[in-house]
Amino acid sequence: IMDLRLPKAEDGLALIRQARGFCHQMHILVLSGWSADIESRPERALVDRVLSKPVRSQELIRTVAQLAVWFFLLYLPAALP
Repeated sequence: IMDLRLPKAEDGLALIRQARGFCHQMHILVLSGWSADIESRPERALVDRVLSKPVRSQELIRTVAQLAVWFFLLYLPAALP
């Protein structure tokens, strides 16, 4: 879970590229008060979800839970002996 502007949008976009390069299985959830900063960028394809701020706690928790379930369904069976 990351904010896009760290403090500038370019910093967040660079972090997305680095994180995705480090681990393809990593899920990336972006929170942004300026979602237009990422919507037209190639980095948008590298993140799982973008939530516009302000985001309600329930929506954030639901999104994190969905990504966690998706991760475990896809990657846990491959890790089992």
